[in-house]
Amino acid sequence: MVTYHAAERSARARTWRGTGREPKKGLAMARGRAAWWLAAALLVGAVAGGCVYHRGLLGSRSESLPTSRETPAAAPLLPPVVPATESSRPAPRSPASVESIAQAPEARPGGGVPGRLTSNPSAPLPAVNPDPQADPIATIRELHRRAVESYAQIDSYIARLRRQEVVGNTQKPEEILLFRFRKQPHSVYLKWIGEEGRGREVTFVRGQHGNKIHTLTVANDIPFLPGGRRIALAPDSLVVRSASRHSIDEAGIGHIIDQLGRILDAVNRNDPRAARLKYLGFVTRPEYDAPLEGVEVVLPPGAEPTLPRGGRRLCFFDPRHRLPVLLVTYDESGRQVEYYCYDRLQYPVRLDDDDFDPNKLWGRSPAQ
Repeated sequence: MVTYHAAERSARARTWRGTGREPKKGLAMARGRAAWWLAAALLVGAVAGGCVYHRGLLGSRSESLPTSRETPAAAPLLPPVVPATESSRPAPRSPASVESIAQAPEARPGGGVPGRLTSNPSAPLPAVNPDPQADPIATIRELHRRAVESYAQIDSYIARLRRQEVVGNTQKPEEILLFRFRKQPHSVYLKWIGEEGRGREVTFVRGQHGNKIHTLTVANDIPFLPGGRRIALAPDSLVVRSASRHSIDEAGIGHIIDQLGRILDAVNRNDPRAARLKYLGFVTRPEYDAPLEGVEVVLPPGAEPTLPRGGRRLCFFDPRHRLPVLLVTYDESGRQVEYYCYDRLQYPVRLDDDDFDPNKLWGRSPAQ
């Protein structure tokens, strides 16, 4: 680096001597600062936006999860939907195996017990409506109603999030994150715990800390600079909005529930632009040990800005949590463009301001 910069300065000096003018050092320094901030802005946009439906956990405090399960590869294109039968369902898990998968962090003072897949692992899966002759829209509506009811009882939760997106025309690598969410005020914390971006952190609280997305970088996030730098950008900034499929305001399981509710409302109004819905029943997925209840959403062109030519979305609900935990979206050509998988859900938990405060998480910025 020293040799390169010395050669560069020598070349500049020769150029300026040929013109008879002196270089404007202030302008050169300003350009350097602008380049740094541009790189920083691009980083925040890239890492902070696409956390919609926004998954072993490593938090800044005591969160931890075992790593006995291997992280599955990203879902293949157009994976076959395999309805589960009694003979194809996996055997009920023992209490020990449930603990190894859903083990929660040590309880904090005043916090609740972590969410469990079920209090009785051998209990049968509670289907919303096993009658194959039932109205599929009514079945989906009941599935949604139960999700709304369950989610209403949760103020905060922690999960592991696995996600992969296509942004623009570029497929991004799969990311594994610790995900913390609090409803009021809308608060999101992400920590990269997989190979991609390991150690990077993002936090956002609506209406607090300047109403900005705060990022703690890792090495190579910004070229030629070490990790540990803090960056803050507005959620609606052009850089952030252009770098991800979704905004941070859409993060979390609740957004999936709200989105399905809006589609059901459009179907009830007989809106010709409404998406088509299909109840898939119990579906075996490689990400989970037990079958999930699936809903297929066929989106017409123009239904969503990120799918201008329409597409297909598969939404899967854990029948024990009664919450959506997996969402896979394909564009009109069948290419997978969104993959969001929540597992190891922990709730109820008490998350307070300190869990989302960048100054408490990383110490005060030198500029403060």
